[in-house]
Amino acid sequence: MKKINLLIAITSLFTFSCSSDDEGGNENSSNNLIGTYTIESIITSEQIDTNGDGTLDPVDVTNVFNCNGLIIIQEETMSYRETFLDVFNNGNEVIAQCVTNPDDQGSYTSNNTGLIFTTTDFNGDPETISFQINDGNIIFVQEVFTDNGAVNATITYSR
Repeated sequence: MKKINLLIAITSLFTFSCSSDDEGGNENSSNNLIGTYTIESIITSEQIDTNGDGTLDPVDVTNVFNCNGLIIIQEETMSYRETFLDVFNNGNEVIAQCVTNPDDQGSYTSNNTGLIFTTTDFNGDPETISFQINDGNIIFVQEVFTDNGAVNATITYSR
């Protein structure tokens, strides 16, 4: 009976200790990031008046800006459609708009905290843009320019 219990214990030990370390992988490894991401949410750091009525809108302004931002990650390359959020006074009305640039192409690296996108700016100079990664989403923090100054907006991209 002792031999059978010992055999069961040894078999159990090998069964649970021989699994590959590669199975779970790094959540931010290149293969886990591959895909197309669109804007899921735009959350500002404080309330802003997006239509000039004197009432501050909630910090979730996703539907106000209607951005078509896009990130496409492939095995070795990345494409990023950069967005700029503006709230400005145009005569009698305040306009909240999302301006997009043509898609930038470049390469990327990922680590435990995020994603580094390397491309060139409109002058052909090297440009590096840093993104955070959280629960499979790509997060970018940028400024929203308003007549009253700038506030930060956290833009979350999801697949």
